[in-house]
Amino acid sequence: MSNITFWRKQWANMSINIPSINLSPLLNNGEQKNSTEIEVSDSFLTLARNTWFPKFQKDNLKIFTIESVPTDKQADLEKGNGASGIAMTCMTRLEEGKYTGKPSIYFNKKYAFPSQKMLFYTMGHELLHASQYLYLASKKNIIENENLELLSDTMDFWAFQYEHCLGRNRSAISIERDRMIEARNILGDVVYDLNYSEFPWTENFEFVEIENT
Repeated sequence: MSNITFWRKQWANMSINIPSINLSPLLNNGEQKNSTEIEVSDSFLTLARNTWFPKFQKDNLKIFTIESVPTDKQADLEKGNGASGIAMTCMTRLEEGKYTGKPSIYFNKKYAFPSQKMLFYTMGHELLHASQYLYLASKKNIIENENLELLSDTMDFWAFQYEHCLGRNRSAISIERDRMIEARNILGDVVYDLNYSEFPWTENFEFVEIENT
């Protein structure tokens, strides 16, 4: 298995330019916030998702919020869980190891996004996790509890590769190649099935500048 290749699929017509959404300044006690910060609300998250990832099926999500994050999820985010404590995707896992329902994405309401690019990358990362969970829920494969960390690393491997594909100057280098070979040996083809290129909504982008009113 030493010749296993994990890399990103290329699409000839795919742009990696990041769209810009024009925002009015966010006011804080009558004073303009730092110009590098952006306004993030539930309405803006929805606007951004529909603009940046228009092919993602919004009905696949149970919750998509920064304003109504449950106390326990916010605590997890502040501990640094999720995508470096910025956002996290959750889905119900039954006792027998089966995933069920729809995934929810929570954004850390105490995190000030420094740029639209950071939100763009983070959102793409979490939307991919949502699709990965839905895939797991659709299959009979049962991921044993002792392999959950390996599954998590696999999902993150592809999510970070997806960010790299979107144009972020990073890849999944923090996840060792040997770890992915271990995942392939233990989890089987599910490792490849969780690749971002397996989900049609990731293939093409039409970036449109819009005004947040």
